[in-house]
Amino acid sequence: MSARTHSLRTSRLSGAAILAVAQVVLLGLGYITHILVGKLGGPSLYGVYGVVLSVMTIMNMLLTLGIPVALSKAVAEDEGNRGGILRAGIRGQLTLSLLLSAATLLFSREVARLFGDDSLASIILVLAVIFPFTGLYAIFANYFGGLHAFGIQAGLTVFYAVLKLAGSVGLLFPFGVRGALAGFGVGG
Repeated sequence: MSARTHSLRTSRLSGAAILAVAQVVLLGLGYITHILVGKLGGPSLYGVYGVVLSVMTIMNMLLTLGIPVALSKAVAEDEGNRGGILRAGIRGQLTLSLLLSAATLLFSREVARLFGDDSLASIILVLAVIFPFTGLYAIFANYFGGLHAFGIQAGLTVFYAVLKLAGSVGLLFPFGVRGALAGFGVGG
């Protein structure tokens, strides 16, 4: 372990506390995002936002629980090879996110039909752009977790939450529900 890597490390106890605070900020700002999108966009926009967001959340589970968690474990076990592990994780994550994006492009109409609203198809297409960004965010957050750099990991989480809120609310006005959803990509 290099001196630089060691200086980034946080003890497990203080790291857990920092990450807990970051998660509270993430959840709190997520809650505020929902309130603002609902208040500013109105009930019908918020309904569409919620439906499409639920689709995105399900698909994002593939991007947050697979490769990023494996990368974190691999980095923690072999810090000397962290650069190669990170590059491999980025390649794998981008491949997976591009496959999810392609599937979204191909099946957006079918998913919209399952909800009984063909107009959702064009909004679901926005997700295809978001997946690579949120996938990369998950990679880097877990990479720093693997290095025990929990302060940096927490900082990324808070930064993501702030950018997601700003992007969702800021893009809501010019682009409607598509802009509110694009805020997730801005955060990533």
